[in-house]
Amino acid sequence: MRLGKALATGVAEERTRADEDNLQLPEELPEKIEELEASVPEEVPVAR
Repeated sequence: MRLGKALATGVAEERTRADEDNLQLPEELPEKIEELEASVPEEVPVAR
């Protein structure tokens, strides 16, 4: 869709790229992931 718009209008929207070095994840994120993993069963029943 954006490519078609850019071709039709001659204007392309540029998105800024985030540098991986500048990205900061919240510190509580790993703890929340561990909580979610603990609540999920290891095996999922097969749907038939």
